[in-house]
Amino acid sequence: MIPILQEYHGMDLQEAVDCVGEMCKMTIDAFEENRKRIPSFGCPKLDRDVANYVQGLQDWIFNQIEDRLAAARVPAHVDIRFEIRDDAGIPVLRLDVNGFEK
Repeated sequence: MIPILQEYHGMDLQEAVDCVGEMCKMTIDAFEENRKRIPSFGCPKLDRDVANYVQGLQDWIFNQIEDRLAAARVPAHVDIRFEIRDDAGIPVLRLDVNGFEK
């Protein structure tokens, strides 16, 4: 995504990274919002199974992000951190092209 934004939308590296980060954040926020909408099905076992399934989806998504970061060829001047947000405990990707702490 980042090279596409740079090539076709004229963004520099930091702008493209920030844009992708915002898209990821919007997707994670939508996932969490939809999770809250899951109703109770009136059966504790079914409710637990659905909750476990949704948690599995979340774990899979975040593991994909971590795996991609671990396998990425990243220039030395790019600092990549995968952190846990305090507010909802949701992993968030933080990228800093200059390598400075934000």
